[in-house]
Amino acid sequence: MTGLIRIIILGMLIALARNLFLKFQQNRQKLSTKNRSDKNQTSTEKNIEPKKTVRCDHCGIYIPVNEALQDGEKNYCCPEHQELDQ
Repeated sequence: MTGLIRIIILGMLIALARNLFLKFQQNRQKLSTKNRSDKNQTSTEKNIEPKKTVRCDHCGIYIPVNEALQDGEKNYCCPEHQELDQ
């Protein structure tokens, strides 16, 4: 009878070790997949949209639309260039 109990306990320990090993493998695969997707996203930067730019009518430099000084249809990079062009 004691031999049977030992075999049952040994079987339970083997099953427990197997389950722990499989869970460890699954967590490891999830982490490596997550790291790969994070690296791909930062290297390609797909989520960043290009800013729209306009050209300063005085010096020709390109600046973002939201930073440009607009005077009618003309765009300027700074107030000095806006005054010099008039």
